[in-house]
Amino acid sequence: AAAADDAATAEADATAAAAETAAVSATAAAAADDTAAELAVCLFNEHYVVKPAGRGGGFAWHTDGALQHEAGLALGSGGAAEYVSLWCPLDTVSPANGCLRLLPSDAPQPPSAAADAPASEATLRWLEEEGEALAVDVCAEAGDAVLFSSRLWHCSGPNRTGADRRVYYGQYSRGAIGGDAPLCLAVRTRDISIAI
Repeated sequence: AAAADDAATAEADATAAAAETAAVSATAAAAADDTAAELAVCLFNEHYVVKPAGRGGGFAWHTDGALQHEAGLALGSGGAAEYVSLWCPLDTVSPANGCLRLLPSDAPQPPSAAADAPASEATLRWLEEEGEALAVDVCAEAGDAVLFSSRLWHCSGPNRTGADRRVYYGQYSRGAIGGDAPLCLAVRTRDISIAI
């Protein structure tokens, strides 16, 4: 009888442990699903930029966050959260045809400049006078990819060559820019999530 009681107790303990493990696993799975949903990647903007041969102008210093700030305000979201731009040259790019110029995030930054608002005259002056010496030219081959934050200051020069300079770039965020607004800027990507 004692052996039967011990066996019944062991079986009850094993059943309780299995139920507890299943509950913990279900909770962990739900948390993982919530985290994956929270970190899902959204494509919210894309561009095909062509600088025509010999006449394609440059782009002044800016952050992509500043360019999306007004769109975010128009959507009632109060501006855009940080996101990333994926800049993909379709032709070899160099200073001669207007490659991307980045102000590294670990270099001195414009004083009192908000990276998610349009640059003031003082900020632009600092970038032109001080930032140019700190900037890095991104020379790249067709098919390369450059990933950078929406808060990174960058610019590009004109195309002075005899060939067009073409670039595709997409911008990706962790959620819709504009929240639940009817015109929110996002297309949820499939099978892409940020690994943690």
